[in-house]
Amino acid sequence: MKAYGLLAAVLLGSSVGAVAQVLTLPQVPTTAPVFRTIVPAGAVNMGVSAFNAFTNSGPPVYRPGAFQEADGVWQTNNICLRSGDLLLLQGPAASGKQLLNAQQVQRVVVRRDTFEVLRDFAYYVKQKSVRCAAGFVQRVVHQDGYTMYCRWHFDRPGQAEPTPIYLLQRTENAPLETVPQQQRAFQEFMLPLLADNADMAERMKHGQYFYSQTPYVLWQYLQARHLAK
Repeated sequence: MKAYGLLAAVLLGSSVGAVAQVLTLPQVPTTAPVFRTIVPAGAVNMGVSAFNAFTNSGPPVYRPGAFQEADGVWQTNNICLRSGDLLLLQGPAASGKQLLNAQQVQRVVVRRDTFEVLRDFAYYVKQKSVRCAAGFVQRVVHQDGYTMYCRWHFDRPGQAEPTPIYLLQRTENAPLETVPQQQRAFQEFMLPLLADNADMAERMKHGQYFYSQTPYVLWQYLQARHLAK
């Protein structure tokens, strides 16, 4: 387990450096909090809530980052994502605005985290459909045709911590599927995906994987499949 974490950290370190060089991101202070977890190699850090990138109440918490407006131009700024659909800027953008909604943005980068804007999509929370005209989603896995996003969902105004909703796209043009949060439904959803990996399927069948591990389970499966080729 520790070896995977070390490998992921090394791979992420190199990829993040490349992104920072292209986007000329501001340097993050060494005093900034570091979220330590096992992160899928080639994906982004799944610990965004530990950085307070999303806030829904209280004063904004800004982090050095970059964003791409609808016209495709990248800009750097100290930024805060609010309520999953708003981008707050500590300094004005080139357009003079300090508040942008998801419709006006294509992509946001905060430290290791990449947030894309999905348009006209739906997902399920507690078996209820939520339709979104445009909203930020965090890309947590992108490998071998599979893409998994995390939609940080706020159930109500003033909610302190968002609920992670994992969305799976099996191919580039496939519809988004919401991964069920309830344990039994989660197992039933994931078992067909893991069917050709006997060990992982057995672990899933016996409840040894949990919803909170969803991105790691997918990454582990894709890594095993890649090594088996």
